[in-house]
Amino acid sequence: MHLLKKTFAFLASYGLACVLFVLLFLLTFLGTLYQVDHGLYAAQKQYFESIVLVHWAFGFLPIPLPGGYLVMTLLFVNLLLGGFVRLREGWVKVGVLIAHIGMGMLLAGSFITYRASFGGHLKLNEGETKKEFISYNEWEIAVTDTSSADTATEYQIREANFARLTEDRSRDFRFPDFPFTLRISRFSPNATLTKAPGTGGSPAVNGFCLEAQPEERENEANVAGAYAEVLPANGASQQGLLWGQARQPYAFTLDGRSFTVELRKRQFPLPFALRLDKFTFERHPGTMMAKVYRSNATKIENGVEEAVEITMNEPLRHLGYTFYQSSYGPQNAKPGDRMYSVLAVVRNPADQVPLYSCLVIAAGMTAHFLLALFRYLRREARKSV
Repeated sequence: MHLLKKTFAFLASYGLACVLFVLLFLLTFLGTLYQVDHGLYAAQKQYFESIVLVHWAFGFLPIPLPGGYLVMTLLFVNLLLGGFVRLREGWVKVGVLIAHIGMGMLLAGSFITYRASFGGHLKLNEGETKKEFISYNEWEIAVTDTSSADTATEYQIREANFARLTEDRSRDFRFPDFPFTLRISRFSPNATLTKAPGTGGSPAVNGFCLEAQPEERENEANVAGAYAEVLPANGASQQGLLWGQARQPYAFTLDGRSFTVELRKRQFPLPFALRLDKFTFERHPGTMMAKVYRSNATKIENGVEEAVEITMNEPLRHLGYTFYQSSYGPQNAKPGDRMYSVLAVVRNPADQVPLYSCLVIAAGMTAHFLLALFRYLRREARKSV
């Protein structure tokens, strides 16, 4: 019981809160420096989505640190125990309690965003209709039975299941009703396709091989690659190369059926379709500053069409998805050329939580200062009597 009380007192202490805020400041500072050389995605994974990490000071001195995930979790526990359980009762502290509720909402919203949100981009040419968008960073392997175009069966292997299959590591994947086992090996987050023999000692397949390359600073610029081996129940195995920029997927036939295996950026289906009708881009006269980015589109849902407009400052929000105007092309388009629009797509169940939590915090701080002012004025009034 004594140990439990000491643990509770430590987790609810102001001292722990101060240490956690210092650690958050340190992680933000170090993560920002790390981002300069390694990019935003790598910095986010290393410093803010980790439980523990090792920071190499001056390039050679290892310093173990708690990651942002662990620090934020401890901060939520500290806020819960110290801000709610130990907070002195009474109307005097009601404003502080409300502000703590707002901070708790902010931390809880951050956790929901981390665990449940996902995003990517949707590129639409004028007149084109799509109902899926593509991830910026995550890869997947799509295995498809293409024997019948009308009833094609597709299975996806998420990157988390093959990201560690580097060098000589391999893993077998099986699919219902498919007469083979797919073995994936030698995955590389960034690779080039070269004619054999290459310079990195990679095995050759049909005169070509994949050579691992250093990862790019911006994760979106990496082109992944992997080796695939088809292992049928009866007969000889078949080998193929999977590369993120291949013009065609790896294709083969087995038992009179046609199959393809494709390494691609992960695709997210949408519960509705979006068609780009017209894209408009304008600059302020005499400058290179953008004046208007506007995508006039049609949202198609359950056979019903609805005209929508997406601009720089007015995204489209529907069924939990948010579409932001991100980019366009071609950059050197002439009047009358067919344009395309690139929309950033985000699915975040907690996208409005920061707004609501800030409003709650503001209300709590306002109530606290008004109560403090009321108590002060009452004391001064008593003194003047």
